[in-house]
Amino acid sequence: MNNNFPLLESVVVSCKSKNNISDAKTFLKIAASNCQDLALLDRIAYLQNEIKDYDNCIDSLKACLLLTNDPAAKFAIK
Repeated sequence: MNNNFPLLESVVVSCKSKNNISDAKTFLKIAASNCQDLALLDRIAYLQNEIKDYDNCIDSLKACLLLTNDPAAKFAIK
């Protein structure tokens, strides 16, 4: 997995603790749009779900589906 996840998580946690969810949503949306790593994109979708950014979470999971050809992985994402 890409080493950027701890940074992503710490930024989201920081934004959450300061009650600044809109910045966390923006940050994760940008991170997801530039991500080509399946595991990292899955973690981004998880964080989007945690901050209740469901629309972008669905978009990230759709991108995950496009990144994998493994039927078992596609089933797990769905």
